Amino acid sequence: MKLCLVTNYLNKGYINEILILNQLKTTLNLSPEDIISFHDENKVYNINKQYTHALILLDYNITSYKFILNFLNELNIPKIFIVDSIPEVHKQLNQEFVDSYSKIKDYVFSTLKTDDWFKLYNLADGLVFYNSIDYHEFFRIHNLKKTPSSIIPPSLGKKEDIVFNSNNVIKNKNIGFNGDPSYPNGIFNYGFLNDKLPDYNLSIYGSHGKNHQKSESILNHTVDNCDNATFYGKLKDTKSFYLRNFLYYDFVIYNSFSFSMYKSLINGVIPVIGRNTSSNLYLKDYPFVAEYMDIDSLYHQILKIQNTSVSELISIMSDTVNNLKSLNDKNLKGLYYEFAQSINI
Repeated sequence: MKLCLVTNYLNKGYINEILILNQLKTTLNLSPEDIISFHDENKVYNINKQYTHALILLDYNITSYKFILNFLNELNIPKIFIVDSIPEVHKQLNQEFVDSYSKIKDYVFSTLKTDDWFKLYNLADGLVFYNSIDYHEFFRIHNLKKTPSSIIPPSLGKKEDIVFNSNNVIKNKNIGFNGDPSYPNGIFNYGFLNDKLPDYNLSIYGSHGKNHQKSESILNHTVDNCDNATFYGKLKDTKSFYLRNFLYYDFVIYNSFSFSMYKSLINGVIPVIGRNTSSNLYLKDYPFVAEYMDIDSLYHQILKIQNTSVSELISIMSDTVNNLKSLNDKNLKGLYYEFAQSINI
């Protein structure tokens, strides 16, 4: 069996998505030659000749799809779509933000219509999701339940490396975030928390993501109205980030997999997560979970962490990280190969 990955994520400045993509390359031992852009239409012949299965990873931030459709129609090997997020959910949250908080009622959102997404997904011989929330939401929107599917989250690395680094647990009032400062990632809601924790500092790293204008306005609003919130651009020194920040802000509204949060957790940064989110699914029995979209609950969880001794935090985090060991390269590569082998066309 030989896999390739066909994607439109190449050469984009995203954070979470690119971190996951790079990890997927490592997990599946994909070489640079195995990663193919949809714009390389002449590569279709080589793909059909050299590979047994094609993984399809699509950035939803597109308005044209005919060239992708043509590419996929010419592939005669099994096509496994990795559905890394649900565009309709992002579109709904975009409207929610505009209706509730934006002075200018700008509903522009760059993605295809649901019917056009269906035309693409209808070509899939298999579907992979990062979590069960996306799985159920996808099939609520698209009538494709006959298509074979599997839930395979991103890997967090080698099993032996998924070990809690207790050396970085130093109590302070610094909160870190790395990703798209967007409404779905909960950055706008930090402004409400800031009033309750005026002596805490939020360090935002990352770049404006797929919904660029909205993320930029949210970031500017947060930094302008919260004296202790600072944007530093793309994160270049992860070791310093892990050492400096005691807490990780993962109070998301919707995110398919918070890769930076998990890496920060492994490296000693204590996350505060929201209930009914993808993070809540994989951090089972985690004690520092705020109620969904409840700022008071978030505030009390942060105080709960601060009131927990370092020794107890290390014990809790060690157990939490130990429960993530199944999200390792070897195990998840096996799940991909097992799923691919089950698909025949």
